[in-house]
Amino acid sequence: MHIDAAHNLASLLQRRSGYNTTNRKSLLFEAAGLYRQVLRQDNERWDAWANLGSAILHSEQADLDAARCLQRAILLIEKSAQDNEQIRQATATAYFGLGSALIRFDQDEAQKAFDDEDFILLRFDNPQIAVLETAQNALRTAIALCGNNNQVLKAKAEHALMIATNSTTSSRASPLFVKALFDDFAQDFDDRLIGDLQYRVPQLIAQALMARRRKYCGFLDAGCGTGLAALELIDRSILNKNATIIGVDLSDSMIAKAQVRGIYDALLVGDLCDDSIYQRLVPEFISNPLDLIVAADVFCYLGDLEPLLSRFSQNLSIEGDLIFTVETLNSNNQNTEHWALGPSGRYAHSPKYIANLATSLGLSCIELQSIVARLENSKPVNSTLFLFQKKKNPQRRE
Repeated sequence: MHIDAAHNLASLLQRRSGYNTTNRKSLLFEAAGLYRQVLRQDNERWDAWANLGSAILHSEQADLDAARCLQRAILLIEKSAQDNEQIRQATATAYFGLGSALIRFDQDEAQKAFDDEDFILLRFDNPQIAVLETAQNALRTAIALCGNNNQVLKAKAEHALMIATNSTTSSRASPLFVKALFDDFAQDFDDRLIGDLQYRVPQLIAQALMARRRKYCGFLDAGCGTGLAALELIDRSILNKNATIIGVDLSDSMIAKAQVRGIYDALLVGDLCDDSIYQRLVPEFISNPLDLIVAADVFCYLGDLEPLLSRFSQNLSIEGDLIFTVETLNSNNQNTEHWALGPSGRYAHSPKYIANLATSLGLSCIELQSIVARLENSKPVNSTLFLFQKKKNPQRRE
């Protein structure tokens, strides 16, 4: 096969892997094989090195090999001395991939990179620090190259840099980053979440609400995604037959998938921390008061929960229920931190912090349950399920 044809076919397979869950890894493996075939014939093709690095990175199997390929691509691009917007954005993408691979290195991979004379690191005293600083530099370079021409990639690189620097200054993930993340996931979201990650949050929320023995009339599915939580509540007959069901999500693609289910009275695209969303909700709940808010696996992209929980409390009807899940902050950190951004790029929270905050906002804790929300790298993601009820006479503590 001609090398251009092989490269084009590999690119096609790689793109197809983004929306084909069943064969995702096999498509990436096949694409990687074709890129290697191209490079055996022309070792100076930076696009083949960059795409091979990306394919390996997205197969989630060999971060060190991915980083080696991406470094090679960057060196070849810079050697070519080409300078146009397309090249700058390709370079930004390669630097972002490199930084993303490096921050995933375990101790063994960091040592191997440190011992490899051909692997470029910014310092040569401590393997893990050297890898981390090289990752930070790569991500900062990606951000600078993006400028104002690639806001989505810039948001992704900024979020990765927050992880690499263990940032405590940002209290939430960028809405643009979250939107881009879930727009990318939407096509095969249900299959990946339920099949690959054994996601159980909708079922656990439904079980907790069934114990309440209530029929809810006005339901806000906050961060509705594709509608998995709403579907579970309907199937379990937790909602009143004529209940108003409204979904809100940042991702247009997720909303489009939820729309197909035909179970919502209205679906809104927007930020749950934006007051305008709640103004748009007012007419939706005129006939049926908002007596249930569900936020399934939503708070992992927020650190400081006060802005969102206060909006939920303000808009929830008296004696209405609020149920949500959070990833649980490591017990070693719970006495000193309310929340922290983890290596996964998601926030974890202290149950004590949430309980105290909710009480100050006029919410009474009905249930607090330790759960496993899903798997990640075949390991359980330890989480906490909270069920609160809005008090009859809430008095917020200052």
